[in-house]
Amino acid sequence: MIIKKEFFEQVYFVWNPEKVKKSDFDNFVMCSTKNWNYYFTDIKDVSKSKLDIEKIKNVELIEFNNKKSMFSFIKKLDDTLLLDFSLEGNFFSVLKFA
Repeated sequence: MIIKKEFFEQVYFVWNPEKVKKSDFDNFVMCSTKNWNYYFTDIKDVSKSKLDIEKIKNVELIEFNNKKSMFSFIKKLDDTLLLDFSLEGNFFSVLKFA
């Protein structure tokens, strides 16, 4: 079952998260399970110069109450809409294009 949906006009995918400043983790959205991809709602300008980032527009974060519900949702989702998913820390979520 879906427990929360949140729309973001843009998120930042960070290729080198080990260089993200601690303060930027206030804007952390999720870390994917598949490839350990890190997503943030904002990255400070000071950090941007040191990071390899990609801006992704119009995404939705959907949280689920369990893994089974999440994978059932993914199975029905058009492949072109799925951006990433996370199972980290019992946080079952999908990041998809809106």
